[in-house]
Amino acid sequence: MDDIRNRGVRTPAGRGSGFFAQDWQKLAFFLMLLWCLLPLVMCVDYVVSGMLGRYSTLEELRQQGLSLGYVNYDEALGDYQKFFFALGGITLCFDLICLILSRRRVFSLASVRKKPWFYLFGLFLLWAFVCAELSDYRRYALYGSDYLRDGLTSYLVYGAVFLCASMIQNIALRRRILQVFAAVISFLALVMLIQENVENDFINYCFSSRRAVVFNQFNHFGYMLCMAAVTALGLFLFDRGAKRGLKCLYLADFFYLVYALVVNDTFGALLAVVVALPVVFIFYARTGGKLNLRALAIVLALAILLGVCFFALTPIGKSVLENFTHLIRDVGKILTNAEDAGNAGTDRFGLWQQTVEKISKRPIFGYGPEGLIRRHALSEGRMPHNAYLQIAAYTGIPGFVLYLLAIVSLAVHHLKRLKMLDAMVLTASGAAFAYMASAFVGVPVFNTEPYFWLFLGLVTVGTEWEKPLICPEANRQP
Repeated sequence: MDDIRNRGVRTPAGRGSGFFAQDWQKLAFFLMLLWCLLPLVMCVDYVVSGMLGRYSTLEELRQQGLSLGYVNYDEALGDYQKFFFALGGITLCFDLICLILSRRRVFSLASVRKKPWFYLFGLFLLWAFVCAELSDYRRYALYGSDYLRDGLTSYLVYGAVFLCASMIQNIALRRRILQVFAAVISFLALVMLIQENVENDFINYCFSSRRAVVFNQFNHFGYMLCMAAVTALGLFLFDRGAKRGLKCLYLADFFYLVYALVVNDTFGALLAVVVALPVVFIFYARTGGKLNLRALAIVLALAILLGVCFFALTPIGKSVLENFTHLIRDVGKILTNAEDAGNAGTDRFGLWQQTVEKISKRPIFGYGPEGLIRRHALSEGRMPHNAYLQIAAYTGIPGFVLYLLAIVSLAVHHLKRLKMLDAMVLTASGAAFAYMASAFVGVPVFNTEPYFWLFLGLVTVGTEWEKPLICPEANRQP
């Protein structure tokens, strides 16, 4: 079984030669690789733009009294949106071609029974379209705001990434995607650490804000660090065929990314990593992984010692401890229904209460994507800061149920077959779970959300011996 989990085995769907053999999944792999490299491309774009003085000169900024860390915010965001929609359009066109060529398989009742999550996500998109058409602010519902871009068009891009990732059967290709993703975010973490520790006008000028790198807001970057950290841990645990040096690199990268997450001060994403850890280790134990209890005890003792020193003696560590203290205090406020419970979680609990009230007023069709604006806006115009409540507010209870059923059906299917899943599916599952945990206190944004759907698409593969739903090569005889 380990051979199947760790090697790029040639499968029945991958036999043969020519374009209709393995080239479809290679094209899908190439597109997913571009998505993983997109943050790095944007990082280079920011630096080049700064070198060319695209935004304005440092002297001009000083004369205008502008903050160096925020002057290029709109420009930077606009750049990312252009790349997002361009690459999303290409991915969507590729998926449509594959869907047409795979139509017999897609419209098969057997496929509906075996892979219901694809069809439930499809129904969710159709329902979201209906909700967008009925929205009071149709333009926002279709295209999203200039900042979040959380409209129906972005939903289509997420779906395209999901379908494209689901085509990649070859375990070696999936391993490469996960490695590249972790490597790119690790590099951006280095840029963030340089920003945080080196006072340099040019660096601050090139990036929109500190601790955000190319994601324009530090919490959004935190979600990427969260997924990358769990990806690195998953590669360490599940990539059993990797050489010892590479395994050590995976483990070192995990601790490095967790440290970067602590420095980034995205507490919700850090909590998501903590929640994901036992799930990943349960996966490891259930799939035949053996833990050396003596070695584990030594590592835990060392980690606790280093942790105590870090949290007690460093400003960053003390900040994390304060966050945990605030969390316990806020949970107490909520459980006791304190007068100021709405302030819990940096005012998040109050936003959740308001969102639930909004949902109760439009439980069927909701407000449409990005519909919580103007007269429907929450206090101070903020988002719900809970992706699940946000989906319910945008698409009503029916849309939320379809979304939830899709996730649950995929999870149940995989938990039943956990021992059969290969290494990269298990790794992607851990990263996807970590993001879903962070989504309880997060805001879905176009520059981070695609990567959750990429991981979710990799999760649907199952094993190399399963035929993907829409890969055209699966319809040909070997």
